[in-house]
Amino acid sequence: AVLASIGANLDVAYAFAWSEVQKDDPGRGIKKGDQIAGGLVQFICPSYEHVRSAYPKARLSPTNPERPRLKKGEKNPYKCRRISQRQFVAAMSDHKNAFLAMYLHDDHCFAKLREANARIARLLRQRGRLASGQWLAAAYNGGCAAAVPAIVKNPGNWTGDAKNLNKESRSYGYVVAFTEVYRYLYGNE
Repeated sequence: AVLASIGANLDVAYAFAWSEVQKDDPGRGIKKGDQIAGGLVQFICPSYEHVRSAYPKARLSPTNPERPRLKKGEKNPYKCRRISQRQFVAAMSDHKNAFLAMYLHDDHCFAKLREANARIARLLRQRGRLASGQWLAAAYNGGCAAAVPAIVKNPGNWTGDAKNLNKESRSYGYVVAFTEVYRYLYGNE
């Protein structure tokens, strides 16, 4: 379905795919109904802005950022701080840009794991594609902040540590889903 949508709609496929927040999160200033994650890769603006600043040589769009200018009382549902909401929507609608940002985000998460514990990072790499994919699934929603402590705390069974992975996000569900799809496609390599 994803490939059919991209093939049929080309550059505008998923340009209008924006997820709404399902519940209030006062600590992050997010309210139910805010349109927060967008495009094919479903980035949120603060994560995208972080990747842009961490990898300036990648020249992720926009290359000429506009600071967000909100009128008094105007909402900022995307929580953009360094680029305008319009530029964020355009960046997530550009598939090449969005996938490059996703790749760089993954690289950043592996770097955070190496910083926290190089031995565990090597072990993960030695275990192959399944383990690396599980790590990226864990770091997807909520970022590395929840995934790094889970793997450092329990390297032998970190994927079964639902309590720690779910502390910051729904990461555990992503790990389970990734594992099921991977095993369906590739078996138990």
